[in-house]
Amino acid sequence: MSESTTDFEGEIRKSLLAYSEAGIASLDFLPVSTAPYTKSRSDAGQPLRVVAGKNPFDIFGWMLDGAKFVACELRLSRSREERLSIVAPEENGMGLHFTQLDALAHAAMAGGLAHVVWSNGGELGVLDGPQIILAHTIYLPNLAAVKQNQPTGSKSIRWERFKPVEYDTVGIRVVPNWLTSPRSPSAQAR
Repeated sequence: MSESTTDFEGEIRKSLLAYSEAGIASLDFLPVSTAPYTKSRSDAGQPLRVVAGKNPFDIFGWMLDGAKFVACELRLSRSREERLSIVAPEENGMGLHFTQLDALAHAAMAGGLAHVVWSNGGELGVLDGPQIILAHTIYLPNLAAVKQNQPTGSKSIRWERFKPVEYDTVGIRVVPNWLTSPRSPSAQAR
């Protein structure tokens, strides 16, 4: 099953709305920062804008029952993968960038709810805070090794570490329930 980014984000947007309507959480996508691109202009003569910088994660907000911070990164693989790559700082590539893993791990260590929701070939999985902290801890020695051109250890997170996300009724909507499902890590942490 092939899924587009807009389909995946659309389903996640529905879950954000359902969590809000049900009084569970107030969540939204972080705005993408842009800068004017002056070498080209739109048909209306206005400068075009280009993405400037990277957000630490895609979704942020609060649980409404205890004001816990929520941070979530979304990943999409059109075909089924065995592992989600961790991309080193200053490198480009598909996968979870270390800066994102670092921000999520720090959010979890500070008591927030951190997640990676991965649509892996159309199957949804969620990685919770303790698993994010573990991946961060395992990956940290790689940073020094990469800088010294030495062999590195683990540079990915296995799909088996992600818990399945199913469609559940949240309020009046049926949505991918990555935040409060009895199977989700967040529900067990609350």
